[in-house]
Amino acid sequence: MTNVQKFIGKVAADCQKHGIGFHLVPAKFIETEGIKCSGWFDDTDLKVAALKKDWLDVLVHESCHMDQFLEKHPLWSKADAGITTIEKWCAGTHYSQERLIQAFKDTIELEWDCEKRTEKKLKKFKLDIDMPRYGRQVNSYLFSY
Repeated sequence: MTNVQKFIGKVAADCQKHGIGFHLVPAKFIETEGIKCSGWFDDTDLKVAALKKDWLDVLVHESCHMDQFLEKHPLWSKADAGITTIEKWCAGTHYSQERLIQAFKDTIELEWDCEKRTEKKLKKFKLDIDMPRYGRQVNSYLFSY
């Protein structure tokens, strides 16, 4: 069994144990709440667009969001409200500048924690990921917020 297979098995088992749906979607993007993305985790589902070149990176990242949720990490509930605000703002809802700034700060903080966890998990499972490339993607992703 490869390291990738072991990792997928661990994620699938964790999802099953906690009643969370696990979906490797045969597509390049997942559309959720009208936004296209590579992966998604909420308290009921973990979804990854499995036809993306970097699907494994995305799966590890989303599994770390699941860890944050299962641990009841304070950032999870704080950022959940922030992400909802950002999504509604993208869809046209008006918010005060202060509320938007806080929503973005909370989301960046959650994502940064998730990225630190992702790096540790990539090393723990010895997954063959181009870390310099991944680091550039992380920086770009965080900067996008």
